[in-house]
Amino acid sequence: MKPTKLLLYSFIFFTNFCYSQNVFFQHYTTDDGLPHNVINCLLQDDDGLLWIGTEDGLARFDGFQFQSNLLENEENNSKVIAIKVDKKKMVWVQFENGQYQGFEQGKAINTIVKTEIVNQLFQTNGQKNNINNQLINNDLRQKLNLQSTPTFSLKDTEGNTWLATDGGGLYCIYDAPFTNFSIENGLRNTFVHDISENKKGEIIAGTKNGLFKLNNNHWQKEHFDFSILENKIEIWQFKQTTDKAIIFSSNIGIVRYDTEKKLCIPDQKTIKTFILDKYNRVNLFHHKFFHIYTNCEAIPIRWPINDETIETNYCLFEDKDDNLFMGTEQGIIRFKRGLSKRFTIKDGLPNNHINDIKQDSIGNIWLATERGLSKLDTNGKFTNFTQDDGLLSNTCRKISIDARGGIWIASPQGLHYFDEQNMIPYNARTGLVSADINCLFVDSKKRLWIGTSQGISMLNIEELPQKVSPPKVIIEKIELNEKIVQKVDLQNLNFKSRLRFDYTAITFIDARKVLFQYRISENADWQTTSNRSVLLSNLQEGNYNFQL
Repeated sequence: MKPTKLLLYSFIFFTNFCYSQNVFFQHYTTDDGLPHNVINCLLQDDDGLLWIGTEDGLARFDGFQFQSNLLENEENNSKVIAIKVDKKKMVWVQFENGQYQGFEQGKAINTIVKTEIVNQLFQTNGQKNNINNQLINNDLRQKLNLQSTPTFSLKDTEGNTWLATDGGGLYCIYDAPFTNFSIENGLRNTFVHDISENKKGEIIAGTKNGLFKLNNNHWQKEHFDFSILENKIEIWQFKQTTDKAIIFSSNIGIVRYDTEKKLCIPDQKTIKTFILDKYNRVNLFHHKFFHIYTNCEAIPIRWPINDETIETNYCLFEDKDDNLFMGTEQGIIRFKRGLSKRFTIKDGLPNNHINDIKQDSIGNIWLATERGLSKLDTNGKFTNFTQDDGLLSNTCRKISIDARGGIWIASPQGLHYFDEQNMIPYNARTGLVSADINCLFVDSKKRLWIGTSQGISMLNIEELPQKVSPPKVIIEKIELNEKIVQKVDLQNLNFKSRLRFDYTAITFIDARKVLFQYRISENADWQTTSNRSVLLSNLQEGNYNFQL
């Protein structure tokens, strides 16, 4: 049996959007792994790792977890007063007891230190209390609920500002692209079902507690004179007529909202989903029949659905060729020239539960399902996208397509932007008021409105966002048969050796959502994982190339 040979190669693909609009923060304390909440100094090294000098030792942070067992000599594990990097990119740590510790490529070095040279390094670049007083203003103090004195600040390579404190731990302060609205902005109920825009360009929101209109960044409740259930009206879905009047469904029926509010269809109280056809007629499905209302007072035209399995529908959509699509729990049904065709998982759908349907500019039909996003192209072929492609959740609730063809996807775990090349996620840690999203709407000013269970977020999508550089992958440790080895030791391995690779990617905002892919040869399939270690065992004879 020939020995196994393994080569190493690592890289990562990662994209994000870069805006500068609103300030958000993450707060870290000893509960998150810091050795102490009194922090004296910070430094970011060439690899992007954040080094933290505390009252009770040293820590290092990659955005995912803090490491504090870094020192060769445990006697040095005392108050850290300064951290510096030299011309060779080595990190040096100065302790209150007068000792120094050097680190090379993140590892503590066991070498004789020439004290005068290290002293010169620290004296030349003297570690200062470099607090940016302009940053720590009263508004910001209130937002952070800052109770401790700031001791040190640092701006990292991603543009985040780190603020160390004398007892309050560590803050990561960053810009996020969202403007958020909640109870303090006038919403009486933060559970938002849908959002739209009226003739005047005003943004309206339908909630569990009625209709709200945005006025000078404050939401005001709209009242209904025709209903004795004024305080119990729940708004479900908005549609715009061609003249920008609003039709919406609610628990009291379907209402027309224009210069006045008129209850149009009070008898269909349980209908949440409807569409407006090109004649502005209300189309809805109820008790095995399609109902078409030509206006508010008209008796509807009815035509039956010859499919007894359809109990209810979750969405309706009419495409550019006047084909009607119905999303159900039993797949999607297309009505074309009086004929119906059902598509299910047997035809390529990832799941039969369809939550939303949209069409892009080239005719593709996009489907939000309970098991991922699906595209039905003009040739009748399905292409599916799931968490393996970067979705935060396979449960897709709503879809919105912007003027550039970019697809926005709502899920209970966050928002996604997708252009078939990049899947870019957002959640509460990246600035959303909540990751639990119910609806999406793009207004006439190219703003994306996001309705959630805890309020509303707004994102300006007029310009294409810039992609930031991918974070660096670091292979932190290699174990061969449970013993730490170096890369050069991975030649001529014994048969059935056990190899473990520990690795990380340096990014500080929502690092826990980073996905990795790895393979052990050019011809192997990529394996997707959120884990930060890979164990390889039962390797057969041959040469291997570990790629991450």
